[in-house]
Amino acid sequence: MVLLGHEIAYCSQVARYAAEARGIRWREHPVDITRHEQYESWYLKFNPKGYVPTMLVGPSNKVVVESIDIAEHLDTIGKQLVPKSGEAAERYQQLRQLHQDWEVGVFTYGCSQKESFLARTLLPRHFATSLVKLEQQMGRNIADAKVLTLLRDKHTSRVELWIAANDRKRVGVARHQAIAMLKQCDEWLGSSPYLCGQEFTLADVLFSTALGRMQYIAGFWRKEVLSRPKVLAYFTRAEQTDAYRNAKVGVFMPSVTNTVFHSSMAVLVFVLGAVVAELSQIFGLGHGAT
Repeated sequence: MVLLGHEIAYCSQVARYAAEARGIRWREHPVDITRHEQYESWYLKFNPKGYVPTMLVGPSNKVVVESIDIAEHLDTIGKQLVPKSGEAAERYQQLRQLHQDWEVGVFTYGCSQKESFLARTLLPRHFATSLVKLEQQMGRNIADAKVLTLLRDKHTSRVELWIAANDRKRVGVARHQAIAMLKQCDEWLGSSPYLCGQEFTLADVLFSTALGRMQYIAGFWRKEVLSRPKVLAYFTRAEQTDAYRNAKVGVFMPSVTNTVFHSSMAVLVFVLGAVVAELSQIFGLGHGAT
């Protein structure tokens, strides 16, 4: 199985995790979305809409597009993870709809617009800095007249995303959609270790990937996730699995434990710095002291 995708693209993460959770062998052919490679002719032959990812299956390279369709199609290849009956199936369909309704792109870009990834996220500083540069580069690309014309004429989704990410109302809706998913899953986790009961299902793939993306936005993560112990414990277990790691869902993210530790240390260093500065002024140790 070949996955045409991008390492940090959310939908590519969903597809990779769905394959890993079933033990299916796969390899990824990188598609550089920061350079708009998904709109090049070679890729459009497989996916005319220019969406990422696309999966090629078998010797005939059968094409499957849309991350949720890819994730469900893998039931025909490996371990079945889609519940077919009973309460488990009802829960899966409900989570599937919540996940499908969530405008993850608007959430990601919109929540980072005002203060940037560097200020808002819990990413390691060196990677956060590179993300800011990537964000700025994407901004320049979108602002480029030729690129903008190409996108408007043939593939409007990227332009629409950029516009939506700057729409405060639209971003607010995306945040509420994420919160609705969290609330529902928090309720389910009160009675079972997994979302659909005692067994790991595709619902867990979708929600764990969603949590991995929510973790990008520090303010949201602290307020909406760290305040839900059952969800946090659930995500900690997911992070520790080989399937999650191999799918590179949180490849750029520190673990929950490290996240909380580093965030606490950052606050402590800031406070200590402020105290030292204040004491320096009081005891005349500043630059202006005589």
